[in-house]
Order: sequence, then C-alpha cells, then structure tokens
Amino acid sequence: GIPFVKFAEPVKVEVEYEIYEDDSVDLKGKIFYRLVGQCSRCLKDAETAVEGDLEAYFQPFTGGEDYAYSGGKICLNEAVEDAIMASMPFSLSCGENCEAIPFSNGN
Repeated sequence: GIPFVKFAEPVKVEVEYEIYEDDSVDLKGKIFYRLVGQCSRCLKDAETAVEGDLEAYFQPFTGGEDYAYSGGKICLNEAVEDAIMASMPFSLSCGENCEAIPFSNGN
C-alpha cells in the first residue's frame, strides 16, 4: 500500500462469467474504487478513482494453479484482492499542479 491512504468507499465489482462442461468458471470484469489520503509528494489531501481488470479462473478442486471453489459457491475475495493489488497506483497525487515539498541536501 501507499502510506497514509485508505479506501473512500467499498470496492465495486462488475463481472461476467462462463461455466464450462467440467464445472470450471471463467470470470472477466472490472473493479472500481476510490482512494483518499495524503499526496505522496506534498502531503496535501488527495483523492483518486481507480479502475482495474478482474480476470479469474475457478476450478471445483484444490491443488491447481487457478482459484478453487467447493459446494457450488465461489468466493471472490482472493481474486478481488489480487485485482486490487495489481491495479493499485504506486503513489497518490493531488494533481498535475502539485508543488512537491522541496528537499534540502543539507548545505
């Protein structure tokens, strides 16, 4: 994560899915969330909207490289967390006109 940043609201998820003959499920969609906190350059209040891709393949057994599910229910938590981590910006900025805090070299 980015220091001094938090989610402004719950993450929204929009997905479409396809179920295959072997009961595997392919999900494709988007995640949307807003971050609020301090600008990484000047420490002023900042906010940004983020949109990321969500792609997950679920199989009805464990031990594979893909996500697993059981009992006919799919839990999206891990897939959504992975999508958030992949879409998270490296820093939060207050905007293009940010006046970063000047750094002194000690002289």
